[in-house]
Amino acid sequence: MFPSYYWVSLIAILVLSVFVDLGVASRNSKQLSMLKALALSSLWVMLAATIGSVIYLHAGVDMAVEFVAAYCIELSLSVDNVFVFILIFKYFDIEPRFQHKVLFIGGLGAIVLRLLMLTCGFYIINMFEWVFLLFGFLLIYSGYKLPFMNSYDSSTMDDNLVIRITKRYFNYSQDNKGGVLYFHKDKKLFITPLALALLMIEKADLVFAMDSVPAVLAITKDPFIAFSSNILAILGLRSMYFVMSNAIQKFKYLKYGIGGMLVYIGAKMILGFFGVHFSNYISILVTVIFIALSVIFSMIMKVGSVHK
Repeated sequence: MFPSYYWVSLIAILVLSVFVDLGVASRNSKQLSMLKALALSSLWVMLAATIGSVIYLHAGVDMAVEFVAAYCIELSLSVDNVFVFILIFKYFDIEPRFQHKVLFIGGLGAIVLRLLMLTCGFYIINMFEWVFLLFGFLLIYSGYKLPFMNSYDSSTMDDNLVIRITKRYFNYSQDNKGGVLYFHKDKKLFITPLALALLMIEKADLVFAMDSVPAVLAITKDPFIAFSSNILAILGLRSMYFVMSNAIQKFKYLKYGIGGMLVYIGAKMILGFFGVHFSNYISILVTVIFIALSVIFSMIMKVGSVHK
C-alpha cells in the first residue's frame, strides 16, 4: 500500500495537468497543431515515466513493472477510443478547432467515471473473487468482437439511442454558435452538436471502461497503481487523438492487435483464478507485440494495395 502523500501528489498532478492542458492547449480555441500535440503527448509519457520511477524507488521493481504493464495496456486501449472519436466528430461535423473543447470536458468526465468504476471493481473482487472469471470471459468476448466492429460507418449513428432520445426531448440546433454547448433563444434552451458529441463521447467511454477496468484489475490489485495508470492514460488521450487522428485510419488491422491483447488479458484473469499466473513482464511483451505487429501488417498491406 502507498502512503497518503502519494495520493495527495497524484491529485495535485491531476489538478496541475488540467490547468496546463486548459491553458496551453486550449487557449483561444485554436486548433491543436501537430507539433503541440506531439509535445503534449511526450509530456504525458514523461510524467508516467516519472511516476513509475518514484514507484520503483518506494516499492521496488515488481510494483514498478505492474505500473508499466497497466499503463501500457490502458494506453493501448485508449487508441481504440480514437476510432470512435473520429466517427463522432465526423458525424456531427465538428470543426477541428472545437474538438479540443469536447475532448477536454469529456476527459474530465472519463476520469471521474473511471475512479468510480475502479472503486466498485476493487470492492467487488474483494468480496467475490469469482468475479475474475466473469471479467475474464467479458474481455475474451470483447477481444473477439472488436475487430468486426465497423467504426467508420456513420450510418450506424443515425439509430443511436442517445441521439434519438436527446433530439426528442431537447431543443436541438445544428448551429455550433462559435463552439458553445448550449444557447438560449426565444426563452428556450437549445443544445448544439458539440453537446451531443460530448454525450456520445461520455457514452463511448462508459463502454470502453467495461474493458479498461477489468484489464487493469488483471494486472494489479493495488489501488494507487490502478488509478494512476488510468488517469495518466486518459490525460494523454486528448493530445494523442490529434497526433493519431490523421494516421490511425491507415492502420486498419490495429483493432486486431487490440482485440488479441484483450483476449490475452481475459485468459490471464481466468487462468489466474485457477492458480496459473503470468508475469507482468510477459504482459508488457504481449502488449507491445500485438500492437507492433498489427501496425506493421497494416503498413505492409497499405503499401501492397498502393502498388496493385
